[in-house]
Amino acid sequence: MAAAGQGFCSISSSLGVSIGVIPAGKPPTTYPNPWVHLPIRTHLQGADPTGPDSRNHINIRSARIVIALTGGRGTRAELELAIEHHAAHNRPMVYACLEDTDDIHGLRRGELEAAGVVCFQTAREVAGTLAARLGSTDASSPL
Repeated sequence: MAAAGQGFCSISSSLGVSIGVIPAGKPPTTYPNPWVHLPIRTHLQGADPTGPDSRNHINIRSARIVIALTGGRGTRAELELAIEHHAAHNRPMVYACLEDTDDIHGLRRGELEAAGVVCFQTAREVAGTLAARLGSTDASSPL
């Protein structure tokens, strides 16, 4: 998560803020990481990343776009929640960047695409698509 925040904050033309949804029990001296502009501390324990007390529900249900990069169990959980939420509510748009791999913690490209996830091979491809979609002036566009 720190790498994503650092990447966002390193772009001088980035729009918006870096938000960190912090699970309960994280000490304020070490959480959030230095690249979080707006920390949201919760009461959620989050032992199970797809369980009802997981902060991942806030992350997904608040997003218009979810971009999954290679990662571990938490990334897979967020991706599964995003797919589930998109199927029920037609948002968020879900993208996956599969640089140097063909899966995200066991979810294979074919499974992702069958679930409606748009897969890219490089971060540059994701960025190009986002730039084109964010350039839309249609406020009702799902991005």
